[in-house]
Amino acid sequence: MLAIELALTLDKTATAISFSGFEQLCADKDAANVLARLFYKTRMVENGKPERMGWFYLSADEFSMANISRRIYEKSRNILIELGVVQYRRAGVFGRMWWKLNIDQLHRLLCRQKGIEPTTQDNFHRDRDGFLLPKFIPLELWHEYLDTRRSKTGQAPTKPLKRKWVRQIEKLQKQGADIIVTMTAAIEGGWKNFFFRDANWSSQHNDGRKPTVTNPPVSPEVKPPDKQEEPISKAEAMKHRDNVLRMIGQLK
Repeated sequence: MLAIELALTLDKTATAISFSGFEQLCADKDAANVLARLFYKTRMVENGKPERMGWFYLSADEFSMANISRRIYEKSRNILIELGVVQYRRAGVFGRMWWKLNIDQLHRLLCRQKGIEPTTQDNFHRDRDGFLLPKFIPLELWHEYLDTRRSKTGQAPTKPLKRKWVRQIEKLQKQGADIIVTMTAAIEGGWKNFFFRDANWSSQHNDGRKPTVTNPPVSPEVKPPDKQEEPISKAEAMKHRDNVLRMIGQLK
């Protein structure tokens, strides 16, 4: 499970987990503060560095900037380890402290706290670059659209562009658009944005693809002249040239 999905599994109308939920779980305000900070970093890593598989580093300076002293940090770390929601290790040349949240364990504990059954529903998947997408966006069409934009611009789409397109598709879905038809139309049209398309548009435009011309217009028939012109003989051509030269000589 991903951190972004955690709030949705607890409350379908929620977009974030309340701090009070963390505080109740940890039974300690300082530990809840550390957990909230680790959860925020996990969300950032999921979107920005998916290849890290949830691991990130936080220095002592970053904790102190959040008014978390070493004593509070160590006490909070022990509470979170006891709950089984965090892992840590030192790695790298400078021995940085790396962290990883156990999202599945955190999910189980928060569900138990709310008195609901844990769910394993997966609402997101990743594209070939590791970018996070809602499950209702088909990966095949998404990749085809990315390839279309790359061939148009000569550059791979950036993450901000991808986020903009995801927001557009989510908005269109709420408006009742057919996502498959909408994305197909954008691919075929070479559009740099997505526009509303539904099933009715699909049936009128060859299932979302470019309409084909079933009866191409017939070119108007060119009628031959009534009388064919006879070719000029070589002698007539020479005579015509002599007459032209004579006229030019008279003009001089």
